[in-house]
Amino acid sequence: MYTVQGDLFHLFLSFSCSFSVIITTVLYLSDALRKNFLNDKFDYKVWDSYFYLSVIFINQPCLQLESFSPSKRKKTLEKYGDMRVMMGCEIFSMWQNLGEHKLNFIPAMIGPFLEVTLVPQPDLRNVMIPIFHDMMDWEQRRSGNFKQVEAKLIDKLDSLMSEGKGDETYRELFNSILLKKIERETWRESGISLIATVTRLMERLLDYRDCMKLGEVDGKKIGCTVSLLNFYKTELNKEEMYIRYIHKLYDLHFKAQNYTGTWGNGPLM
Repeated sequence: MYTVQGDLFHLFLSFSCSFSVIITTVLYLSDALRKNFLNDKFDYKVWDSYFYLSVIFINQPCLQLESFSPSKRKKTLEKYGDMRVMMGCEIFSMWQNLGEHKLNFIPAMIGPFLEVTLVPQPDLRNVMIPIFHDMMDWEQRRSGNFKQVEAKLIDKLDSLMSEGKGDETYRELFNSILLKKIERETWRESGISLIATVTRLMERLLDYRDCMKLGEVDGKKIGCTVSLLNFYKTELNKEEMYIRYIHKLYDLHFKAQNYTGTWGNGPLM
């Protein structure tokens, strides 16, 4: 699905003179979707394509202003603004229009929206992170819990942060925004638990990523790996992720020629 939509996006881009044309077109499409594909005329495929194309747009390398030189970034912002934020605002607005149809995109859109929030743009993050509160609320209404939301967040965070996305500022913002959003919810306590779990996972993933940047295998690398795999095992009960990091720990010991590596009171394997 993503590949087909990505191909459509790049085909569209090849006929567009600038990204500003795409923004204008998306605004036109947004209006068309609200008028023709909502309520009793709701069309999942149309809305799904709309969201995916919007996510692909935001993640375009040539729109990542943080990689620009200060002078180029200044000129771009003065001329066009940050088009990622414009698109993020449009995604949020369209999401709010869906009503109960939001359930069709939970948990499928958690990964794509999470990737958008990991873009290091404060305004974009502030706009998009509240969608996770909305997803929690709708999933709670449907299932009496938000286990699907939690599971998808955990799975996607591991893969996205291993790609270098996310930072400590994001972890703090994710925590503060969602805690504030759930203050008056009847499911507040379980929401606090989910948010705490996800932010603790982010902390360990960030520590692990930083440790892996170090040159030689040392105690810090091994310690970060053990902390993460134990978290997956004891707090999340994610056996497949636990095993994944067991293998990574084994590789670390092998590189260090520590063939009898242990942690705690047990052997490596």
